[in-house]
Amino acid sequence: MILTSADPAGACPSAIDSMVLTIDPASIINAGPDQTVCASDTLFLNATLSGVANMMVWQLNSAFGSFVGPDTSPNAKFVLNANGMAQSSISFGAMSNDPGNNVCQGGLDTVVFFINPKAIANAGNDTTVCASTIQIPLHGNIGGAASNASWSTSGTGTFIPSNTALNASYVFSAADTAANEVFLILTTNDPTGLCGPDTDSLRVQIDPASIINVGPDQIVCASDTLYLNATLSGVANMMVWQLNSAFGSFVGPDTSPNAKFVLNANGMAQSSISFGAMSNDPGNNVCQGGVDTVVYFINSNAVANAGNDTTVCASTIQIPLHGNIGGAASNASWSTSGTGTFVPSNTALNASYVFSAADTAANEVYLILTTNDPTGLCGPDTDSLRVQIDPASIINAGPDQTVCASDTLYLNATLSGVTNMMVWQLNSAFGSFVGPDTSPNAKFVLNANGMAQTSISFGAMSNDPGNNVCQGGVDTVVYFINPKAIVDAGANQTICSSTASVSLSGTIGGSASSATWSGGSGSFANANSLNTTYNIGAGDITAGSVKLFLTTNDPAGPCRPVRDSVIISIERAATVNAGADQQLCANSPVIALAGTIGGSASSGTWMAPPLAGSFSPSNQPVSNYTPTLAEINSGSITFTLVTNDPQGVCPAVSDVMVVLINPVPNAVATPANQTSCSESAITTIVLSGNAAGTVYSWTRTNPAVTGIPTSGTGNIAGTLVNAGLIPELVTFTITPSFTRNGFTCTGTAISATITVNPRPQVNVVASQLLCANTLTQAISFTGAPPSAFYTWTNNNPSIGLAANGSGNIPAFTAINNTGADIIATITVTPNYANGNLTCQGAPRVFPITVFPSLGITPKPDVEVCQDEAINLGINFVQLCPPPYSFNWTGPNGFTSSAAPVIDPSIWNIHTGVYNVTITDAKVVEELPP
Repeated sequence: MILTSADPAGACPSAIDSMVLTIDPASIINAGPDQTVCASDTLFLNATLSGVANMMVWQLNSAFGSFVGPDTSPNAKFVLNANGMAQSSISFGAMSNDPGNNVCQGGLDTVVFFINPKAIANAGNDTTVCASTIQIPLHGNIGGAASNASWSTSGTGTFIPSNTALNASYVFSAADTAANEVFLILTTNDPTGLCGPDTDSLRVQIDPASIINVGPDQIVCASDTLYLNATLSGVANMMVWQLNSAFGSFVGPDTSPNAKFVLNANGMAQSSISFGAMSNDPGNNVCQGGVDTVVYFINSNAVANAGNDTTVCASTIQIPLHGNIGGAASNASWSTSGTGTFVPSNTALNASYVFSAADTAANEVYLILTTNDPTGLCGPDTDSLRVQIDPASIINAGPDQTVCASDTLYLNATLSGVTNMMVWQLNSAFGSFVGPDTSPNAKFVLNANGMAQTSISFGAMSNDPGNNVCQGGVDTVVYFINPKAIVDAGANQTICSSTASVSLSGTIGGSASSATWSGGSGSFANANSLNTTYNIGAGDITAGSVKLFLTTNDPAGPCRPVRDSVIISIERAATVNAGADQQLCANSPVIALAGTIGGSASSGTWMAPPLAGSFSPSNQPVSNYTPTLAEINSGSITFTLVTNDPQGVCPAVSDVMVVLINPVPNAVATPANQTSCSESAITTIVLSGNAAGTVYSWTRTNPAVTGIPTSGTGNIAGTLVNAGLIPELVTFTITPSFTRNGFTCTGTAISATITVNPRPQVNVVASQLLCANTLTQAISFTGAPPSAFYTWTNNNPSIGLAANGSGNIPAFTAINNTGADIIATITVTPNYANGNLTCQGAPRVFPITVFPSLGITPKPDVEVCQDEAINLGINFVQLCPPPYSFNWTGPNGFTSSAAPVIDPSIWNIHTGVYNVTITDAKVVEELPP
């Protein structure tokens, strides 16, 4: 490299020196592009050597795995360990050697392997099950990048609930069991990236089972011998039955597949008995002996018992039967060897048998009780009763009768058979006979005790002249006694006509089961209820009383209904009306009271709560009331008009009238006066007053100002616009009003004012183009209103102008020493001050552009001999971009457009001053040489 100095002024030439730069060859290595791999992949590193490099070594990264082969091979292999597989990326640095003896060192480069995590599947440990196993639970696990997995099988079984459940159960198919093994495979999803799905399998070995099958459940009769039947399969060759010795015993060995079992009484009483059977396990595997169970459902025997044989008299019309059934029998029916009938039917176990004439003539009859055929294997059961019939002495007391308690009882008996005499039961506790008690047609009158009975039985007995089981005939007639109906409507009452209803409390007795109220012009809450309410009718009040009747129902039988009455006396009530509630404003406090009284009231007085004001003329129903200041401030006054207490049951009455005293609201505007700038938000005028809930309505003046509406309610906010050039006054008139329940009180209006200053303007300012080192033109700002003043900012003070100022911009010398154009942005803002508030208008922006200067200095003056060769020129610093033009002038008409340094030796040199002018596209600079 050669360095040549400038040619100094004078006779000395420029100096030259040189330097030799030796460039040694480099050792270069390229580790290859970055790669994306799966965590389970072997990493293949590929480096390229160039330059003088002939050896290299890879970064060991032993924390993340190990190299397969040397780590100095450009094509090395690296296997990740568990820690490496867990990383998201691993960088491998590669360094080449420097075989030369120079300044270069070995090359360096790095490759990054981005590691996608692999999916991990774990199907669980292999296991062995017995062939009798229906299903096994699975416990699959996934990890790594796997988000889900599914099961599959080498067999033909099924997964429950589905093959996508990690903890599903596998149900073996018959083919799986026959094959003695099955493989269950868990396969993960294919995760995003290079890594594929993972698979793991579980081997299930199926050992042959010892199987016993005791057959289907059976239904037997309790008296049956139970036949047990078991079938052995698989590896089973022996078995044993459950003993069940509490329920019976085996007939023969309990180890026979075809065993017999006889129930004892306890066994017959069971609804079911289970027999477990267990087979042996001769193999040496996971299977144990087989187990199975059969249930014998035991049907109970039906049992019938017709009762003991008996002898009756021919006078006996019927005999009661007392049949019993048991076991499985649910019902039974009677039948007869004769021709009699069963009452109420032959299916009633406790029926009565009515003998027929043929039965009596035959002197005997058999009554047979047969159970139903119960469900199941057991059949019906039968038992019979023999009835021997001796000839009778017969009396018939007649049919039962129903009478009223006040009736005379007429008894009527009929004698037949061998009888010729009779007598009636005396029943002296209940009354007495009218005539002899031995007459078949006797009369009986009830006393008070008899009337209180629900029934009285009269036995009739005939004599027995024969000598057999028959005694005198006996028969009974029952007189069912209906009690009289009894009713009581309650005590008479006296009420006031203001009473809307009266409570009634009636009572009934005897045979009455219900009663009904009637009468009056009013209504009953429930006319069918003994204890009810009667709503007084207008006709009742007019009549002054009302009679109400309580009438019983007509009881069943011969007794008739009865009724009772109650009288309600009605006295005239006092009435009062305090008048409708009122509202008034606090500044109109006189209250007109217009109460009325009526009915039995003769006077009325305004009373509690305490009234501290004054009445005019007095506190009578019609009066004027002037409240106190405290009552006005309380917001309401309650007036109670009370009547006198009239004679009788009617009390004094009262009525209430409430007067609401609404406040007269005032209004306060904050602030009451303000000055704002046009197009700027005013300070919100907050309206408040003495009464919560007051509505503040307002209007404003001066339509020349726009923005806020000319009327509204509530606080005043927004932006006012003054398009003129002088301040404008806007006055808001605010009226407060308070309304409650539709009644409004209006307060005194107030005003608030806003002086809206105009928004000042600045006229357009022309931009300036300046050469560096030249004086600028002064800039005067104009605009509106006339009193506006101006502030400005300069974003580039390097041109020689301050960063900011106010008023006009004076002339200044432009500066630019950069060699490139400088543009300064001037922002001028108009301002207007009024009312201690300065408002700013929209700013205007204009540029001042300063072009760079050319640096020119003349070379020193010289003195030479005529015709001597010299270099004539200037020292020129190119600050402004070329191209340039040059214009030389000198003595005797010398001109030239040559470069800054010229050789004028070919010209006739004259003593004098030589000038050169250099011009670019923007700036002209002239200096003498």
